[in-house]
Amino acid sequence: MKRVHAFTAILLAIGLPSASCASVVCTLVSDVLTGNTLIEEGDCNSRVIPASTFKLA
Repeated sequence: MKRVHAFTAILLAIGLPSASCASVVCTLVSDVLTGNTLIEEGDCNSRVIPASTFKLA
């Protein structure tokens, strides 16, 4: 019975995709004093929910 559980665990570990894949949605850097955009990469026109609000100032 232990072999069946071990075999099932191995199949699940190999067959399931990794959930740790992420991609850049938008990177936006602007100058606070002038308001000029310094860097704008990705799709910055679409609204998304932040993954972590800890990094927002």
